[in-house]
Amino acid sequence: MRHTLEAGILAAWKPLGLRIPRSFADCYRVAGKADDYNRVFERLLPASELAIKSGKLLFMEENQAVVLWGANASAEPAYDPPAHQATNAEQP
Repeated sequence: MRHTLEAGILAAWKPLGLRIPRSFADCYRVAGKADDYNRVFERLLPASELAIKSGKLLFMEENQAVVLWGANASAEPAYDPPAHQATNAEQP
């Protein structure tokens, strides 16, 4: 299972032209498999749904998609990049 998840994470990030911050990869290795947990209030986006908007990599949304979380999209990311939060109307 880990090999399949790892391949999915890498495949999702490659078209975005980004290197995966280690903290994101670690999070997706663990929380990415917990669909029951990740669908209650905040939804960790599946690797296949990651997107860049306003220079931020969107990775999580509130259950009604009102609040979004993102991190600076960078080809050379920090190990643990800061997260930004915004309403859906303003984008992070």
